[in-house]
Amino acid sequence: MKHETRIAKLGIAKRRGAFSTFPGADWSACLVRTNVGDLVASLGKCHCVASIEDVTDSVYDGTWMPPNGMGWSLLVVHKHQDWCSFADIWMYNRDCDRIASDFDGEVLRTGHRDDIAYVRLWVNGKQRLEFVTDGAGFPMPPEDIDPDDDEDYRNIYDFETDLYDGDFPHTFKTIEEAHQQLIIDRDAYVAGITFDDGTRDGTYGLSAGYRHDAAVDRKNVTAVYAVTFTQDGG
Repeated sequence: MKHETRIAKLGIAKRRGAFSTFPGADWSACLVRTNVGDLVASLGKCHCVASIEDVTDSVYDGTWMPPNGMGWSLLVVHKHQDWCSFADIWMYNRDCDRIASDFDGEVLRTGHRDDIAYVRLWVNGKQRLEFVTDGAGFPMPPEDIDPDDDEDYRNIYDFETDLYDGDFPHTFKTIEEAHQQLIIDRDAYVAGITFDDGTRDGTYGLSAGYRHDAAVDRKNVTAVYAVTFTQDGG
């Protein structure tokens, strides 16, 4: 937990890693970035994206409302990192998975659900990283798992990538350390951003994980776009 404790104390420009690994509740995050051309233009080419609109002013003055009858997410463009964060009111927006295989750039997925922590990375539509770990402590190497021991099965993990050696996760003492390093290696700051009623005055707006409000402070945000999605299959 050392990095999680320290990250919020750093200046916003220096923060890299995730606000938490096991925060006590399910969470998910999707970040995107591109080194080729304009991010909005690249995102607009995805078959699942119906429209993209700059809604920065209305989000920050509290007047923006989600569109009726459409899948949507807000895309927060940060001043202090290349990655942009999707933000919505759902625990897991599956429309972001549709972007992953169709986006000209990088898509980073991470989170914690039902005691499973994960990191997934796609580059130009190809998945390059799959890290999944189930249970507390550190995942046990598959060759050491006893099929008759339920305790062993709690720590089964999946690590498939061409970016690291296969034993990379086992160079760390805890799941948290491995998870954080994978995010840091991507030069990403995952602040736990959502669009909900968790703002200080209780209205709907952008909020972030505990002690990470600076990530959605307007002075640290370049723009906010409303992205709407086609129906599944689009």
